[in-house]
Amino acid sequence: MPVLKSPTLLERDLSHTSRLQVKVLTGAAASALIEDPGFRQRWTALSDRCPWSTVFQTHDFVCPWYRVFATKYTSVVVTASDDSGELEGLLTLAWSNDSKELLVAGTHHAEYQAWLSTPEASNAFIEAALKQLQQQFPAAGSLRFLYLPPLAPLDWIAQGRAWSKHCELVPESRPLMTVGDGSQFAAALAKKRYRARINRLNQIGPLCFEQILDPDELERIFDELVTLCDFRHGAAHGTLPFRNNSFKQPLYLALARVPGLLNITVLKLGDKIISAQINFKDRDAVMLGTLMHSPSFGEFSPGTLHMYFLGLALARRGVTTLDLTPGAGYKNRFATHNDQVHLLTLFLRWDVTLRHRMKKTCKRAGRKLCGLVGLEPARAVDWLSRVTRTARITHSPDALVTRRNADQRRFQVYSWTADQIRKLPPSTGVVRDRLQDLLCFKGLEGVANTMAFLKPALTKLEAGSHVFTQTENDLLLYEAWLIGAADRSILPGIREQFSAQFQSPVIYAIEEHEPGRGQESYANFVAGIIRETAGPDVTPEVYVLVRPEQRSLQHVVEKLGATFRRHIAMAIRSPESQGDV
Repeated sequence: MPVLKSPTLLERDLSHTSRLQVKVLTGAAASALIEDPGFRQRWTALSDRCPWSTVFQTHDFVCPWYRVFATKYTSVVVTASDDSGELEGLLTLAWSNDSKELLVAGTHHAEYQAWLSTPEASNAFIEAALKQLQQQFPAAGSLRFLYLPPLAPLDWIAQGRAWSKHCELVPESRPLMTVGDGSQFAAALAKKRYRARINRLNQIGPLCFEQILDPDELERIFDELVTLCDFRHGAAHGTLPFRNNSFKQPLYLALARVPGLLNITVLKLGDKIISAQINFKDRDAVMLGTLMHSPSFGEFSPGTLHMYFLGLALARRGVTTLDLTPGAGYKNRFATHNDQVHLLTLFLRWDVTLRHRMKKTCKRAGRKLCGLVGLEPARAVDWLSRVTRTARITHSPDALVTRRNADQRRFQVYSWTADQIRKLPPSTGVVRDRLQDLLCFKGLEGVANTMAFLKPALTKLEAGSHVFTQTENDLLLYEAWLIGAADRSILPGIREQFSAQFQSPVIYAIEEHEPGRGQESYANFVAGIIRETAGPDVTPEVYVLVRPEQRSLQHVVEKLGATFRRHIAMAIRSPESQGDV
């Protein structure tokens, strides 16, 4: 009696491939298909059967994304059905109308990118889908999945398979946090340092942690969240996620109207939001999404407090895991364990594959050369980036700090007494601590310029300093800073120059961003910041520091009746950011 051999993995894939009916739909045909209620039911059933599916492969996420980005991307949907018509595979993609690239639907808004299929068709479907895409999109050079979730099949790119030489697979650690019964979060909040911060915040106003369930309420506060997000990202990374992407806000507002898709929480001090998170729900887990917090409360670590309050809230709701998503830094501080995801890049043309191989060869040669001369590759890359950096820094209040031998700053010191302050002319348009005004600076172009302007502002706000601004038609006209009690970049030097008992308010870094407005407009701003600083009861004295090159400002303060006190020179240290979540 012959021995029956079980089919090999390759034989099973070939068998499955032969009976799969793969179709590629684009544009209107694709949109009509995914909006069809019957197809959506089959889509949901397939997602439930797929072991590696995430919320970003469901129609709850993909369909709103397609609608919001309809003018930017053309829908591309790849389906696979068996002989009976049952859906066995689905890959939702987008063709960029601008860059002419093939992308996974959701692009960077989808934290995890993958195809859906039944376990039996896991390898067969993706191979058949890619073959069809190569035929219908000959101009597409590559397709990238960032990040491919755990359990996603990788057998089809194993050595010896057709795609093994036309892809790059990079593993990435994913930090996860077990929620459990929430006792660890309660214990963290009970620690002395966090208990003291919470008590101090409650002295300012009632501290409250809330979940936003009403989409209309989210819409009312969204502009405030956008400002907090863009300001922090601009200072830390030189990017403005919402201001530079007009589709992002409509996308989140659309997703918020899908029941059970988002987990939106805010930490409020009275009626002021000091921290917020827009996260995604995925079965019994919550995925970290967009985080933001107010730099004016940086000393209290509002982002960290938010994470602990969130953990308590998730524990009460029975959520088992907080997916911190791939990335280093603060995420590893909260992680209880890690698993692995992958960045998978597929090269759809031979010339793209060849360029990739040549690039890898050059990198290997560079590393070998670094080894021969005893130089670490990372240091070599850093050196090259510094040598070739030619970004144009159009403005920074602390620009001199970045220059060699610029730690010594010279100032002319002027002051107004209470009587002089009362004689100042009335002014309009001056506001205090409005972050969105700083985002109206017209020089926020490019990573270097954005960071050069916003990073010093962030560190000063975190140190307790206050900013005065005036804008017109979404354009920043003027800016000035009131030194905070914890601003170590300048306050100690001021106290040393005057006396240990020096306590009067000090304004510095007054900047005129649109000189064409004239001195009358400039004087209106300066008078306004002096009045705002003095307050309704009028403090005994207010000081202003003027740099020697600011001749226009010197003329304005003298015209407004200020008294020249003296010249001073002192060291200015650039304070580091608090580094909260």
